[in-house]
Parts: sequence; C-alpha cells; structure tokens
Amino acid sequence: SFALTRGGKAVNDLKPYLAAFGHVVVLKQGAPELYMHLHPGNIVDETKAIVPFTATFSSAGRYTAFAEFKIGKDVLTFPITFDVP
Repeated sequence: SFALTRGGKAVNDLKPYLAAFGHVVVLKQGAPELYMHLHPGNIVDETKAIVPFTATFSSAGRYTAFAEFKIGKDVLTFPITFDVP
C-alpha cells in the first residue's frame, strides 16, 4: 500500500489516472521481460490517500517498482527498489 502525503499530511487531491487511482510497473533486475503492471485493489480511500496493490512474485531477486499517481494536475512517478527473498 502507498500512503501519499505532502508535508506530513495525506494529500487531498488524488485523482484517477488512466481510469485508476494509481499504476505500478514492477521490473526484475536482470530479467525485465518478467515485468508486472498492477492496478490498485478494491479499497482506495481517497480521503486518506491510501492506495493498495497486490502482487505475487514467481522468484526471488531484486525488483524495482515504478508507482504512478495523479496528484492535482501532475502525474508523479516514485521508483522503489526492494528484494524478494
């Protein structure tokens, strides 16, 4: 889940982007052809700007997720690198 904040407070201007409240692309380092494109789960609390995603990883390794959200008029991308044991 992503909790979107500005100045320590939940953003109040989260907007749909391409018909969803967020998009995440996940790439496995060394095997980018195994990418995943994720959309938020059923519960999106716009007032708290909490956006949940679910993914199942088929193998261990280092992954980078690129999460995109429309906040106000801007589409912002957040890269996150993590390891799956």
